[in-house]
Amino acid sequence: MGSVAKQKTYSLFLAKPSTIPDEDLLTENARARLVTAIKASAPNFGDGGELFIFPGADHPPKWLSEVKGVFNIKTTLLGKSHSAVVIFKQGNNRFALTYGYGHVMLDDAQFVSDFGLRTCINFVDDAGVKSVERSNLASAIRDLSQAASGRSFDSYGIDDVLEVIQRVSGASRSSSFAASASGARALKISKKISLEDVPETAEQAEKLYRSNAYKDTQFAVIDQLSPVTDPAICDHLDGELLKSLHNESNSFEISAPEIRATTVAYYNIRGARVFGHTDVSLDLYLKNVPGGAGGLDLDKLKRHRIEVYDHNGHQEIDGWSIYRALIGSLSIAGRRYAIHEGRWYQVDGSLKDAAEKAFEDRCVPLDPIFGPLVEKVSGEGKAAKRALESEYDYNRRTAAQADLICLDQELVKVPARPGRGIELCDILDVEKRRYIHIKKSSRQSSTLSHLFKQGRNAAAMVQGDADFRKNALDLVGDKYGDQDRKALESAWNDGSRWTVEFRIADIPRPNGSFNIPFFSKLTFREECRLLLPTHDVGIGFIKTGT
Repeated sequence: MGSVAKQKTYSLFLAKPSTIPDEDLLTENARARLVTAIKASAPNFGDGGELFIFPGADHPPKWLSEVKGVFNIKTTLLGKSHSAVVIFKQGNNRFALTYGYGHVMLDDAQFVSDFGLRTCINFVDDAGVKSVERSNLASAIRDLSQAASGRSFDSYGIDDVLEVIQRVSGASRSSSFAASASGARALKISKKISLEDVPETAEQAEKLYRSNAYKDTQFAVIDQLSPVTDPAICDHLDGELLKSLHNESNSFEISAPEIRATTVAYYNIRGARVFGHTDVSLDLYLKNVPGGAGGLDLDKLKRHRIEVYDHNGHQEIDGWSIYRALIGSLSIAGRRYAIHEGRWYQVDGSLKDAAEKAFEDRCVPLDPIFGPLVEKVSGEGKAAKRALESEYDYNRRTAAQADLICLDQELVKVPARPGRGIELCDILDVEKRRYIHIKKSSRQSSTLSHLFKQGRNAAAMVQGDADFRKNALDLVGDKYGDQDRKALESAWNDGSRWTVEFRIADIPRPNGSFNIPFFSKLTFREECRLLLPTHDVGIGFIKTGT
């Protein structure tokens, strides 16, 4: 053992098995910078190590010129941030150890995507979890939950089958390996070791990664979605993914694989002519990639890269391939598969069947009240642009024609809760006791999942909050008069069972049927489960197009 000064934190990555040179584990951008990098070898570091130091360039912060335009200052500020990567072999494996923003220099495709997470859950105490980062495949929402002190893993509420655990941090069950750790793609460990001891620790970490000890703990929930390990099936799924992107079917979206605590100035997409955007989306990528969606192949998805820049705009602080950022699902031979963080998962068959049944059981027929959206034309000749009317215009027009109450964009204040309030519904049908929620498209899972949750939350507020009901009655009275207010109040007080009805405007599928993404069906099933004790639930469509 080397000399130990104090407890230190190291970030370790496990390379996939390969015989490629160490330099090829770096990104294309990093390899281009090797001509100016500082390189050194250490044959006795593990079974041989290579150090790459990437000097940072001198740049003034982007905001400096703007400040100088108002304030009379003559100071010149220059910032510099150096990064380093150590690639070393230990036994039959290769690892990377990073400093600064060195993780940006590593090629995602060459490293094991869940090395840190799997290693972490095999030795972290499931009763001493400090933070959990997760993402929901249906809503495309990523969140981080953090406790002031170690808590039981199940107290973080990981009960949705569509929640993929991305990162776990906490205290070790045994201090023999490390005092504490955080694991995602990289394993971050805090341990009283010196640098020369890192290879031995890396070897221990790889053995923990291979372990199944987590299956006897609360962390076993991580297996709710089964990873697809058969290369032939993965290749087939990649092919179907490309077909979906070529058709721009809206079955997939881009979701940042990691939450960043550092302030982000902007994003670029290398390879797709996207520069300086405050956010990125799959639609933005497909509209700007050379050759369009139809020209995409797997190599481009893995080579084209989202780059994240810091608040000064000079330092790339993170980045991912388009492939790694994709989120969504598809069905093959009756089985449902989902991609997340560049990995394919199979959804449990019984869960798939239950979601399909919940959707089919609650489908309601087309309603003549809800006619098609009106197409609006602006400009003339070749410059003419066609677009469907907005949801707001449609809801106002439809409600007026059917003598219903339009509450789209009318927010009801929620007592003792900050914020502008929430919508009760888009259209209120007092006579038939319906809260009607309308959405313009059924193709994007995250949008519909939000719609279903919004409908359930509003109905629950009416059911359980007298102050909210009063504010809603006052809103209806102000907008539509006292007669409608009294009618609504009477309907709420007569014990009638109301229906939460979702109406989705869309073009029929080629066979004439309507459908929604699978993950939205799972969300719909869950919201139905919560609503049905007190409300009826329906989902229907509004035929749009020819």
